[in-house]
Amino acid sequence: NCIEFLVRFTFFSAWRSDDSTTGANFLLQTGSKMWMACARAARLLGQRTGSIGCDWSPPLLRRALFCSEAAAAPPRVMERLRCCIQPYGQYCVHVGNVILLLAVNQTDMLSMRLMMVSASSLGIAYNLLQPTPLFAPALWGVFFVSSHFYNIYVLLKERTHIVMSADQEQVYSMAFMTFGFTPRQFLDLCESADAQWCTFSEGADIAKKGEPLKRVHYLMEGEVSVDSDCCGKVEPGKGGWLGEFYDPNAGPDAWDRPRFKPLTEKCVSSQCRTLSLDMRGIQETVRANPRMAEAATRAEVSDLWGKLHRVGPTHRRQAYTSMVAVATIDGVLDSGELRMLDQFRESHNISDQEHLDALQKAGWTTDDWKAGRKPKERA
Repeated sequence: NCIEFLVRFTFFSAWRSDDSTTGANFLLQTGSKMWMACARAARLLGQRTGSIGCDWSPPLLRRALFCSEAAAAPPRVMERLRCCIQPYGQYCVHVGNVILLLAVNQTDMLSMRLMMVSASSLGIAYNLLQPTPLFAPALWGVFFVSSHFYNIYVLLKERTHIVMSADQEQVYSMAFMTFGFTPRQFLDLCESADAQWCTFSEGADIAKKGEPLKRVHYLMEGEVSVDSDCCGKVEPGKGGWLGEFYDPNAGPDAWDRPRFKPLTEKCVSSQCRTLSLDMRGIQETVRANPRMAEAATRAEVSDLWGKLHRVGPTHRRQAYTSMVAVATIDGVLDSGELRMLDQFRESHNISDQEHLDALQKAGWTTDDWKAGRKPKERA
């Protein structure tokens, strides 16, 4: 009891010290002397009872006996500290593994990283508190902790509060958010790809066929016509990229050789507004971040599906127009041809206006269609 009182008084005196260095030195110097006194008392008690180190001895005396050899000579501060903590080193590996088990069951990446840092730190402590310190595993633990800290920095950077302009919010919600891009990743992409906000008047060319292919546009507002039988018109939303946003199969040297625009894109509404991005900047930025690469691949697949759904009705109209032209080329429409055209029109939802456009291109009228033949004077 007297020894416990003296030790508690030592800790209290160190805690009351205003200067942390002075308090630590006082604790170590006075504490080491008390450990020596405890060790001597334990040895004397053991010699008289013949039971030194038995289970009945108080933990304080067992710890004092453990540190007696190190405290007999004036060791360095870290050695004294290691000597006092070493008996508890076995608990580090147990607590660390429990934290590791909790970490692997986390769904939040930030929580998992923080727990992994704690588990790795306890593993480092366990390796250094061995009778012969294990420096190689401890250094690997330091490497793992550094990696976790870097990823924590990246996660915190992505979660920081950011402010977007109205145009940025519009494009982010339409073309990036639903595919897994974070606001920070979107702004980083805009910065690295030299984002430009463009406005075109009716009839203006957004891009011309044969021009060097350097930038890609996303249509925010208006309607764009593409000079291709398969593409037709582009509207904002799904399939709104005027070109290829990201190519996951492109090699690192894909942009080292010149590339040219295959189609002409023209604004056909009163006003068209687009976001323009540098295509090389997109590829380099996205490839550097695996999470951005996954999100960009999903965005590109969705854009392609949007284009396919958009050109479906165009293909049906073109097919019907060609069928009408073939059926009426001889100036006569028999019952078999008429039945075939009516079935195709019904199954593919060809409207009356589309039917009239097909007849007009073939040089027929509705009266000719009903009569099944074209008058000779007009043939």
